[in-house]
Amino acid sequence: KKNSDDQNKGERKDIIITTERALITSIREELKDLGLDIGIWGAGTRDLDHPVVLASVQALEQNRNKDFKRLLPLDRIDLLLGDEADNYLTDKRKALINYLQAQVKIGLTATPTWPDGRDISEIWGEKIHEFSLKEGILKGVNVPPMFYLFEAQLDDSKLTIEYGDYENKVLSAAMKEAEIHKAIPEVYQRLVPKTQRKQFPTLVFVPSVNLVHDLTKSLREQFSGEDISVQGWTGDSTSTAHMKSDIVDFNDGRLDILVLCEMGGRGINLPRARCLIDAYPTLSPTKLEQRHGRILRRIRADSDLAQRGVRKNFAL
Repeated sequence: KKNSDDQNKGERKDIIITTERALITSIREELKDLGLDIGIWGAGTRDLDHPVVLASVQALEQNRNKDFKRLLPLDRIDLLLGDEADNYLTDKRKALINYLQAQVKIGLTATPTWPDGRDISEIWGEKIHEFSLKEGILKGVNVPPMFYLFEAQLDDSKLTIEYGDYENKVLSAAMKEAEIHKAIPEVYQRLVPKTQRKQFPTLVFVPSVNLVHDLTKSLREQFSGEDISVQGWTGDSTSTAHMKSDIVDFNDGRLDILVLCEMGGRGINLPRARCLIDAYPTLSPTKLEQRHGRILRRIRADSDLAQRGVRKNFAL
């Protein structure tokens, strides 16, 4: 039986770590749908009196040299589960994972190796399974996609390559010159009929903060007379609280189009997302898989969304 006066005594713990502060609330709701008794450590909350604790890595880092041992029973952690497992390959985060002394460690990521050769196996152990989007579709975890290709008037021979991918400033300038922010509203109209906009919550990726601002403005102007809500995320202006609010609104059907650049390319959990407009060219199959995976997740039959009648048989 747990002693509420000393959180280092009593029940054993399972710890789930996320690297994105804004994801804690939405991940907790997903896990609660599975019937887990789960607490939160992060985003201004420290509720540890539960057998499962969902923590941000930032909260763990900030408290490691304080009263960490009193707050978490380091010798009673059965499972440590790390989302985006490649984000723990710095010396500081490696030390944190080892400090937690879990009996079983499981890391999940679509990016197992860094460009400099560092690999998730260094901290999480042997890679035991790789699960492609295609395998997910065949097994019913992901929904099948319908692909549409729209070609921009863009000379890709003029794009420079840096660290194995298009150099971002040059790419952004080229996409701006191609007036991609004016084309995307037309693409959206062609992909999603007016009568079905609420059934196809949409993510749009562009390669720069400026294009996020320009495209968000263009979409709002284009659909000003319709019941279409548009938000854009950028590192310079989007707070954690703003992201949390938008995630809730998106999953509840109040936000229809979310415009993103690197921010939101991985880690976000938006199971209602059903349409992706990817206007962010890349030479990285991993980045493509991360983005496309945002909309291919099937809605679980026992989830809150499913109980509300939300369905997703395919994605655009």
